[in-house]
Amino acid sequence: MSVHAADAPAVDIITPTFNGERYVAEFVASVRAQTHVAWRLWVRDDGSTDSTRDIVRRLADADPRIVLLESGGERLGPAAGFDWLLTRVPADSQYLMCADQDDVWLPAKIAVTLSAMRAAE
Repeated sequence: MSVHAADAPAVDIITPTFNGERYVAEFVASVRAQTHVAWRLWVRDDGSTDSTRDIVRRLADADPRIVLLESGGERLGPAAGFDWLLTRVPADSQYLMCADQDDVWLPAKIAVTLSAMRAAE
């Protein structure tokens, strides 16, 4: 059973990418297949030289919950990439998850994690 956006708060997911063309589409597909559908995926590409940025841009064009944030400038690396994204999550964000570009999430990952976060409150 899917959780509709009106039924539960949105979960923001941050994901830095770099040369992940082999992985990123499968990762995004696993996010899009979540039983909890109220999510937003924020992606920052770290200067990929492959087609990662184009893949994410195409996926973002197909699903408004996916946002590719353009940063320009020098490479940051993974830790600073997460930090950069963390400072740009919208002020209305209540719940946050981090993901790597090569993750593949089981369909209930957001729902189970959100339940644990809410229970911890």
